Amino acid sequence: MLEKEPPGADTDSHAALASSYRLTPREEQVLDHMLAGHLNKQTAHRLMISTRTVEHYRAAVMLKMGGHNLADIIRIAALEQIGPQ
Repeated sequence: MLEKEPPGADTDSHAALASSYRLTPREEQVLDHMLAGHLNKQTAHRLMISTRTVEHYRAAVMLKMGGHNLADIIRIAALEQIGPQ
């Protein structure tokens, strides 16, 4: 389902997200998977990286977005209307 770019992704919101939080393209991909409710193992399989690497990217996303857990990230994304539609 979500590969390198999720189907129907809004590139304008991704560009704004990347500039405001300074997320790398891979962090944006992992964020999309987080918001879609995918487990680390599912994300790793779909992006062809290790589960540990997904954990690293999730931690970086949380740090950059100022969230302490997935619920915080979902709340921030909803407030800023970012992520998969």
